Amino acid sequence: MFRQPLLVLTDSPSGRRALDLAVELAARDRGCLTLATVTDTSPPWWAGAGTGLDAAAEREASCRHHEGLLAAIRDALPHDLSVRTRCLQACERPGTQVLRALDEGVHDVLVVEAPAPWPVAAAGHCSAWLQRHSPVPVLTVREPCR
Repeated sequence: MFRQPLLVLTDSPSGRRALDLAVELAARDRGCLTLATVTDTSPPWWAGAGTGLDAAAEREASCRHHEGLLAAIRDALPHDLSVRTRCLQACERPGTQVLRALDEGVHDVLVVEAPAPWPVAAAGHCSAWLQRHSPVPVLTVREPCR
């Protein structure tokens, strides 16, 4: 049913469950899974205030780091599964980056982690925003019950 899932990766228990679900969806219908990470590349408010921060070098280092993480995850997945990776970087909110990736690709489902409990969710987790604005169905994966 879903052949082109887009998974926004996070490093959490529910992020691992989301990865397992996205792999299952793509493998069941022999589709292609896209793994994505989202990074905010806007310079911090204090950048340029005599700190010597090189924003371009920071963005490049962040991209290399995320591409390495994506490659390691891709290599750990079943070899018969078609997997693409994307490092989403822009000076805009993470949800907007994900929507742009949905528009650019041929994705038919978005798999995201559920919002974290307060107060972490108040810090800007965007899965609820994506549920309202996504042009494709959104599968939201929650943290395991204890």
